[in-house]
Amino acid sequence: MNKIIKSLLTIFTLLLAVLFIGCTKEPDVVNVSEITISGQTTMKVGEQQTLTFEVKPADATEKGVLWSSSDDAIATVSDAVVTALAAGEVTITVNSKDGKATNSFKITIEEVKEEITAETIKTKLQSTYDAYIKANKAAVKLSIVNGESTLDTRLSFEKEQGLYKALAFDQSGAQEAGVYVKDSKVYMNANGTKQKYDLDELENETLVNNYGIVALLNKAVSFYNENAFFAALTLTSQEDNVYTFELDIAKYNGSVINVNGKDKIELIVTLVEEEISVVTLKVAEGTVVNSITTEYLGFNDAIVYPNDLSDYN
Repeated sequence: MNKIIKSLLTIFTLLLAVLFIGCTKEPDVVNVSEITISGQTTMKVGEQQTLTFEVKPADATEKGVLWSSSDDAIATVSDAVVTALAAGEVTITVNSKDGKATNSFKITIEEVKEEITAETIKTKLQSTYDAYIKANKAAVKLSIVNGESTLDTRLSFEKEQGLYKALAFDQSGAQEAGVYVKDSKVYMNANGTKQKYDLDELENETLVNNYGIVALLNKAVSFYNENAFFAALTLTSQEDNVYTFELDIAKYNGSVINVNGKDKIELIVTLVEEEISVVTLKVAEGTVVNSITTEYLGFNDAIVYPNDLSDYN
C-alpha cells in the first residue's frame, strides 16, 4: 500500500512539474523604438564633447548602443565622446544594439584661429618673406607713396636651377621701366629705350642683384626682423581680416624706422586664410601721409609680357 501511495505521489509531483513548466511564460522582448541625440553642433579642432542621448522606451530589453563617425580623420567618437581632429563636417551615428533604431548628428569642426598680436604678426611676416625669397616661382607688388609721388613695381618670376626661366619686372609712376626674361633672352626698357640680350650666368646675376625679389623687398620690409619695432607695436583695431597696429613712437628704440618728426606710424596687415596677403607701413607727418605697401600675390601667378617684345633690339 505504501508503495502505491509513493508511486502516486511521484506521478503527482511529476505532473505538477510538467504543469508549471508548461505554464511558464517567456518575458516579452521590448525593442528600441527611438534614440535621441543632443549636443554642440560646432566644435574647434582639439576640443571634446560628450553627446547626450536617450534610448526609448525606457523599458527596452537591450539598451546598448554603438557609435560611429562618417570620417575618423575629422572626428572620432567613443561612448558618445566626440574628439575633433580636423576642420570639416562630420556625421556621428548611433545604432541600437538590437538593430531596431538609429539616429545621426552633424557637427561642423572649425580651425582654431590664432590670436593675432605684434609677436605673431612678426613671425608671419618673417615666414612669408622667407617663403617668397626661396621660391622658384612667385609674384609680388610694391607700391610706394611719397608725398605726391607714387611708384608701383610688380615682379613675377620663375627660376630653374638658379637661372631665370621667365621674369617680368614692371615699374610705373615716378619711374617707368620694364625688364623681362623670355626664351633665354633679356628685354630691357628704360625710359623708352628698348634693348635685348642673351641670358647667361653673368646677366642672370645682374638681374638677381638689381631686379630680383630680394633686391625689391629688402628696403621695404627691413623692419620685419627688428625686435624693437614689434616691441613698440600695439594692435589698435581689427575689421574682418585687416589688422591695424600702431607704433609707440616714444617707446621705439630701434634704428630701421625714422621716427623723427613723425606724428603717427601704423602697420596694417591683411590676412587671407590666416596667411599674409597685404602689408602697409603708413607714416604720417602733419597732413602728409607716406606709405609702402607690399602685396604678396602667390606662387602661381601668370607672367604677363608686353606685346611689343619684337620691337626690342
